[in-house]
Amino acid sequence: MKERTKNIKFKFCSKYLFVILPLVLAIFLAGCGGLLTPATDEVQIKAELLQVEVVAELNDIIVVQQGQTVNFTINLSASGKLDASYTPTNSATAQIPTIYSVGAGGITSATEPSSVYGFWHNPDGPQAVYRDARWTGYPTPYSVSAQASAASDAPLGDYPITIVPVLSPDPTGPAPAPKLTNDVADTLTIRVVAATKATPVITWSNPADIIYGTALSSTQLNATADVAAGTFVYTPLAGTVLNAGSGQTLSVDFTPTDTANYNSASKDVTINVIKATPIISWEIPADIVYGTALSGTQLNASTDVDGSFAYDPTDGTKLNAGALQALKTTFTPDDAANYNTVSVSVLINVLKATPIISWEIPADIVYGTALSGTQLNASTDVDGSFAYDPTDGTVLNAGSGQNLHVDFIPTDMDNYNNASKDVKINVIYNSSGILQPINADGSSVFKQGSTVPAKFRVADINGNSIGTPGVVTDFKLFKIIVGTEVLEPNEPALSTTPDTAFRWSASDEQWIFNISTKNLAKNKTYVYRITLNDGTAIIFQFGLK
Repeated sequence: MKERTKNIKFKFCSKYLFVILPLVLAIFLAGCGGLLTPATDEVQIKAELLQVEVVAELNDIIVVQQGQTVNFTINLSASGKLDASYTPTNSATAQIPTIYSVGAGGITSATEPSSVYGFWHNPDGPQAVYRDARWTGYPTPYSVSAQASAASDAPLGDYPITIVPVLSPDPTGPAPAPKLTNDVADTLTIRVVAATKATPVITWSNPADIIYGTALSSTQLNATADVAAGTFVYTPLAGTVLNAGSGQTLSVDFTPTDTANYNSASKDVTINVIKATPIISWEIPADIVYGTALSGTQLNASTDVDGSFAYDPTDGTKLNAGALQALKTTFTPDDAANYNTVSVSVLINVLKATPIISWEIPADIVYGTALSGTQLNASTDVDGSFAYDPTDGTVLNAGSGQNLHVDFIPTDMDNYNNASKDVKINVIYNSSGILQPINADGSSVFKQGSTVPAKFRVADINGNSIGTPGVVTDFKLFKIIVGTEVLEPNEPALSTTPDTAFRWSASDEQWIFNISTKNLAKNKTYVYRITLNDGTAIIFQFGLK
């Protein structure tokens, strides 16, 4: 509230005492002022004094806006001692407001306090008459509240209120008529000015940088105003996703709820929207083997942003063997205005390759045949050397499923492992099959109870008969055929000699076993099997009658 002070000096002369009485008029603005039309006010100073000299000074102006009200206070104080013994009977009435009202046609009313010794209204017009209260002994200050109001259509201009000091007798007791000298008027002016609305002050700092893709929210759109009630409208709106760029303008329009007293207000701030960096998803590829060309299986980075990937090494590259080799991709977004180009890398392990050895199972060879490239013929598509076991030129013993082994040593040992492989080979005899008197075609029929000699001969690759012990490993009657019925006794053959196994006849260069048929029945066919140590068997049969 703006405070104004008005001083009016009164000088009193008496036969007893001269006292200086300052009248201090302090006007305190309290809120919005009202509009006043011109009015003439009188100040009556009542005292039983023979001579009064009044000196007025310091004019005040109260500024009131159209449609508003101004509250102010008038303070009355006295100094010095008056030769008077009057006591105010109702000094409290000095606190009753005096109201000045101004309308379209000027001043419309001036309300006075009702008090004999307070301030009272001049009934001859709308001017307020200020009347002094009584003092006794040392002066006591008094004050009165006042209010000026103006209609919204009140004319602009100054409205003076004239304050005239008047000497009057005390109405409550006999007193000679006072003598007024040197009447001097003072003026309080009410000035009506055009109404001006206050403009709210908006507080809004530049928001922190955001990344493209971040929608505007209350984190950025957070303006406040020094007016409690009102609405904010932002441009762009909340939820907007701005393109990348520096110094982009955010605007807000504030509309106060109290539009009668406040203007709308606007403010701009700027925000920086930083380009987004795409998030690349690229799992670490599984290990690959040397010789595997890079493809979409390994080069499979992805992102949810449109654009293209460029890989290094490129698709189709064959990496050397080695651990933790880098694969790199550079992603170039289609929307380069809002997204950064980004590169990422992953690591891949390239394992040494193990050469694939091709080596077919060799055909059976005849005992005495030396191993050669015919059997030792492994191959691979990798440069290197083969080492065989048994070696080339070895003559294997007769027998089936004998192991042949090869070790391959690659020339490029950085990228290839050593490799090996095994195959099996059968080393067999040259066999004559069953010899006479048993027909090889199984058509022989012998008399029941007779001895049937079983003979055969085996030889090496050079035709030399083989009579070394162990050539025959087993000899059994393993089938009996009776019509359509087949029995499988699988029992040792019976001999007519003390020998229970084949014997070698050096003179005949053949193996012999005399089969006893005494325990065999007539009209049956008997099937025998001779198992040799080369894994082969000689099977023959005959009938009995």
